[in-house]
Amino acid sequence: MSKTLNGEFLLGDVEKEKFVELMRSMEAFAGVTIITFVVMCNHFHILLAENERIELSDEEMLARLRAFYGPRSETYLVAELYLRGLQEHELHGAIAEFHERYQQRMNNVSEFMKTLKQRFTQWYNKRNERSGTVWNQRFKSVVVQSRGSKALSHMAAYIDLNPLRAHMVKDPKGYRWSGYGEAVAGVARARAGFERLYTADGSLALGSGKLDEARWQKIGKSYRMLIYERGVAKSDRYGNAVRAGFSREEIMAVLDCGGSLPWDGLAKCRVKYFTQGVMIGAADFIDLHEERIRKHLGLKRKRMAKQVREFAVELHVFRRYWKCQVSPPAPPD
Repeated sequence: MSKTLNGEFLLGDVEKEKFVELMRSMEAFAGVTIITFVVMCNHFHILLAENERIELSDEEMLARLRAFYGPRSETYLVAELYLRGLQEHELHGAIAEFHERYQQRMNNVSEFMKTLKQRFTQWYNKRNERSGTVWNQRFKSVVVQSRGSKALSHMAAYIDLNPLRAHMVKDPKGYRWSGYGEAVAGVARARAGFERLYTADGSLALGSGKLDEARWQKIGKSYRMLIYERGVAKSDRYGNAVRAGFSREEIMAVLDCGGSLPWDGLAKCRVKYFTQGVMIGAADFIDLHEERIRKHLGLKRKRMAKQVREFAVELHVFRRYWKCQVSPPAPPD
């Protein structure tokens, strides 16, 4: 995720539309998979999966460059002309160097985010005749376990619920600049992201085959139930709303045909687990990567995986926040 400078509301409808356009072109170039996303007025979230590097043919490389620069851009036309010249003279070493120059920027979250934010800043500054950065510092990232837990689907639901929590829509499917909103509207790339979601976390038996309408309906129904389960409204002891969401009646209306809701086990976690928990997944997943993450953060003492009791399923994080707990721990005697 990343916020705008000073949290200013810089992203209107036009800006959101352009951001999504640039994001999708970066996805096609980098060979990553965007599982879901949301672009708000002063920040965005992207749930992104890196893929294994594959050797691209010359035509596949040119296709990615077209997606990135545009088919009529001078940069792309020069690159295509250069590659065709290398092919004509059978300069295989130079062709390999040409490929490597671009492939080192592919399937890499840091490169993806850096380039996306830079390209949007350039567009925004030119449009508004300004200079300087649009974004507040570097992006934040959380590593999410993709198999063996429900962390991935919970993260996706958290992201797509952002417009509901902000009182911008009454149903997340109506928000245009989100993965779920795009998928409901029929955008193929968005639907492919949710197929990746359910294939990765194993929570839905999809079988094999292409993503046709019947396959999407199965995915869409399951994800909609998840969103409603995760989107429960919250009130304080006096009945005052403290978090926007769905009522019990709205949730029960959606959870039909096999959907059940354990009311006493609804997740009550807040934002910080998903933005600053560092890692989310099963305990053994956190423990497996603990040493590498600890060294990266400059921490000396070993850290055990911290269970988040507010989740409806058993999930752990690397970093736990007392402010996120329903009942904070009592102070020491």
